Amino acid sequence: MPRKSEPPKGGRPLDGAEHHRQRIQFAYNADVDSPTGVLFQYLIKNERARSREGKHKGIDAMSAFWKPFAYQEQENLSEEELKTIARECIEQLNRQMTLICDTFGLEPPTASTSTVDLKQEIRQAVAEAFRQMVVTGGTPMVTGNLPLAPSPQKSSTQRPSSDGFEEPEGVDFDEDALLGTLLDDATIAA
Repeated sequence: MPRKSEPPKGGRPLDGAEHHRQRIQFAYNADVDSPTGVLFQYLIKNERARSREGKHKGIDAMSAFWKPFAYQEQENLSEEELKTIARECIEQLNRQMTLICDTFGLEPPTASTSTVDLKQEIRQAVAEAFRQMVVTGGTPMVTGNLPLAPSPQKSSTQRPSSDGFEEPEGVDFDEDALLGTLLDDATIAA
């Protein structure tokens, strides 16, 4: 590659834009024994790859994580162009996830795992909201297929609940009857 002061091969002199291009220099110092230092040593001093290849792997990783956001901030690309960049980055990240899973004998994360978590969170939120409506005197819309669990005899003693609301003993309901098939796999969009 020609130096900045030399004309490129072919004899054509550099014009002002080519001669004065702006560059960013990125440097990072890390202790050798730190997690980042161990990572950099792997990328740069790996016996199986040249230092330049390791540096490119590091840049590729940063790019896969942050490139769509960087270009979004530029505000000079169309929505479709941004989506294309985002898809390419997702593909890179998926390939890396597959490599990690294959190398370390792990099951790849699945959408069903997150759906199970989402179901549980929805169930807990709805149950708590319903409980609060009962405790605070709100009138829940209860129909024949959403029965409240039978409550024991009302006692004059009340226990304080952990969230600061006074919850009379015996206020309870059947979450499965309340939610029914609301959280079936077919009804939740992944």
